[in-house]
Amino acid sequence: MNKPALSTQALLATRRHHMDSLKRLRRASQHWNADTAPRGEDTMANLMQQVYDIDTQLAQLGCVAEAA
Repeated sequence: MNKPALSTQALLATRRHHMDSLKRLRRASQHWNADTAPRGEDTMANLMQQVYDIDTQLAQLGCVAEAA
């Protein structure tokens, strides 16, 4: 099943939200211990993959995402 296509505005807003989340996670990562680090790293990797996917969709629409 395919996801419904998002508008360019919605894609950019979602990308911005993910990048903000990544910034917060990077700051918080300084305080992660051995138990929480793998989960945090997995979350960050997942968010980055979503950003890459959004960038691909934006490129197909002829848009360029703003630099983070």
